[in-house]
Amino acid sequence: MLNLIKSDLFKIKKGKSFYVCSIIVIVLDVLSIIGGIAINANDNLMGLTYDVLYLYISSLASINMFVIEAIFVSRFFGKEFDEGTIKILVSKGNSRASIYLSKLITSIGISFFFEILNIIMCLGVGSIFFEFNKGTAFETSIEPVDLLLIIFCRAVIIACMVSFTIMYASSIRKAGSTIAASLATLIFGSLPFLIADALYSYLRFKFDALPKPYFAINDLWLYNSVNTFLTVDITNKMWLLLLLQFAVYGVGLTVLGICKFNKKDIN
Repeated sequence: MLNLIKSDLFKIKKGKSFYVCSIIVIVLDVLSIIGGIAINANDNLMGLTYDVLYLYISSLASINMFVIEAIFVSRFFGKEFDEGTIKILVSKGNSRASIYLSKLITSIGISFFFEILNIIMCLGVGSIFFEFNKGTAFETSIEPVDLLLIIFCRAVIIACMVSFTIMYASSIRKAGSTIAASLATLIFGSLPFLIADALYSYLRFKFDALPKPYFAINDLWLYNSVNTFLTVDITNKMWLLLLLQFAVYGVGLTVLGICKFNKKDIN
């Protein structure tokens, strides 16, 4: 599998998608920095003050990083089917499971790189223009360990998102279609959970006997839970939710993806 991962990294290095996505991350962060400078220049504007931490948390709360990483992963794996590379790898005696896992590991690694690049831009470059005000982003003090826990939770969510996208790519087997389908499902797939959450809340209001769900129904969907972990107070319940999502979206979808990839013919 190590040789497959090295081959994947070589193809990524020779391609354009990685560099384009990296530039987009940098440009978006630069625009956020410029916007923050403009806001800080006018203290009365929305009553908001930008600092380094607020800049970084805002980047995590937005959809931008999720979209960039989903597009890259979809194109990376989908292109292997478009160009017939997968068929060549199988014909050389590589097991389908090792091919699938190599794509998954490589995609997680590159997605982590984009996240690190975002950290460098927000916490590194951003510190040139803004102060590190511990109270602006959370209205409470935040210590380095709290920030590290937020980054760890983010890494788990990103790994689950990549697992979701790779599973889609192995099923659809077209780069363009995978990009559209994975993004649409991640974003609009939240609607049933939002509706179910609102409906159950209404029923609990009408019927007091109904128990309060242990987890918010809305947070069970991967995309909806992104902002749940942007807090300095990560409770035991939240850790359990993170573990549940890793088990379902990370491990579960990986096993499902490998099974489907093994059964389906490669044209």
